Amino acid sequence: MIRYYLFPILASLFISFNTLSQTKKADNISVEWGEENPAKAGRLPLKIVGEDGSSTFLLKRRAKMGKYIYILERYDQKLHRTHSQDIDLETNGKKLAFEECIYLNNKIYFFSSFYNQKSKKMFLFSQSINPTNLTLNNDLAPLIEITNLERKKSLFFGQAQSSNFNSKLSEDKSKLVFFYEAPTSESEVVVLGARVFDQNITELWGKDITLPYKNNLFHTKDYIIDNHGNLHLLNKIYKEKQKTKSRKGTPNYNYQLLSINNEGLNQKKTPISLGDQFITDMKVRVDKNKLTCSGFYSDENSYQIKGTYVLQLDLESQGILSEDKKDFDIDFITLNMTDRQKNKTEKKAEKGKNVELYEYDLDEIIVCEDGSFYMLAEQYYIKITTTTTTTNGQTSTRTTVTYYYNDIIVAKGSKEGKILWVDKIPKRQKTSNDKGSTSSYVALEKDGELFIIFNDHKDNLSYTGQGKLTYYNKKRKQSAAVLVHVSADGKSKKNVLYNLKEEDVYVYPLFSFTSEKNKEILLYNRKGKIEKLVRCTPK
Repeated sequence: MIRYYLFPILASLFISFNTLSQTKKADNISVEWGEENPAKAGRLPLKIVGEDGSSTFLLKRRAKMGKYIYILERYDQKLHRTHSQDIDLETNGKKLAFEECIYLNNKIYFFSSFYNQKSKKMFLFSQSINPTNLTLNNDLAPLIEITNLERKKSLFFGQAQSSNFNSKLSEDKSKLVFFYEAPTSESEVVVLGARVFDQNITELWGKDITLPYKNNLFHTKDYIIDNHGNLHLLNKIYKEKQKTKSRKGTPNYNYQLLSINNEGLNQKKTPISLGDQFITDMKVRVDKNKLTCSGFYSDENSYQIKGTYVLQLDLESQGILSEDKKDFDIDFITLNMTDRQKNKTEKKAEKGKNVELYEYDLDEIIVCEDGSFYMLAEQYYIKITTTTTTTNGQTSTRTTVTYYYNDIIVAKGSKEGKILWVDKIPKRQKTSNDKGSTSSYVALEKDGELFIIFNDHKDNLSYTGQGKLTYYNKKRKQSAAVLVHVSADGKSKKNVLYNLKEEDVYVYPLFSFTSEKNKEILLYNRKGKIEKLVRCTPK
């Protein structure tokens, strides 16, 4: 009996390894492994701070007694860690709260804040880093002082956040803006504080701007600063009391782009509406002389999607240059569904009922050199299961949080703002109680094409778009890091990047990064007390 049950298991394992070893590896991207580095518990990357030609600077964070400790690390061209330094943000013995770390004009700056409860003031500071030993220089400088702040609040127009200030760099990195919600004595009035700086952290202009909205009846979905130092805020404006839950019927909100020009003196409002349809998600990007607002819409509610929508505006006048929308057809909606799901959806459509996709988050808009652009979205949701058991009179409760990261939607738009095509990349990822750290994806655009990397199950390597997909589940013997190459005309191809079992690591897409400057992806790999960086460069 033992042999009878053991043989299929061994055969299955042999087939698993054989499948991965025989699958053609990606030949359109170079993979350069860095040296093994000791990994300290709880330390995970936050961002690539910058690159100076010979070094890459990585910012990490770890939790300690309910607070975060920040670590700045330098890696050489072979991706070997040459220096690691804890950053102690303080002034006069007082701890400062981390706000941001930015590489600007060949310097690394840390930005931090402090709330003086006695004087009711909030301060923002800047401080540069010594490039040799990665310690803080003795040049702590106050940038912003907010007075009459009755209480410290980590909010930005009603939205909870971990920091006290919001920041954004312009596309050419010549301008840096810090936003904050300025205090006001009038409960329904909303005041935006904005301070704009140049590459040397010299203030260009600053102003507290009264916004044309009522408090608690809007929130800012996205914001950018253009290369001229003008601000553009994409806001969701509610007609009545703001509702946190989605609802059916007609939308009780519209979108509006608010452009703040002439050093904060002028405001231009551009309404964005699809009538009775719900705009479910949207982002804004600037490219040369135009603004592109793009997202999804639904006939049903604010968490489903029926199609893609693009609005292009003239950067200076905010006049409409183009507007386009495209419904998903039934073939696209049923793509990557199981046979049962596909049949059910098609029957619903045949009866004249509305069919839509659900729980897709718009991740980013990538603008190409020729002015065309990509929209990338991912289906993401969580399920919480609580189980109660009683043994020998003792009751115990266990809660499991399961993270689902599924298909990726890729939409291509022309430089004129027309939607050219939409595709859905098959992906199924399900893990529990880990915040989905090895799920999701990382994407890079080069020469008008996309390179997307994620962890996948071996059984999906030859998937053709119909039938059941197998969930990636963190079992390295069954998994591989895969590359999906998407050409400018929408053709996609999947190949193995590397085998997780052979390399003896896990890939962490959520802690991996892209370098637009060098057109490469830096993958973070880890197992136990060892971590490796991998540089992936499209050929």
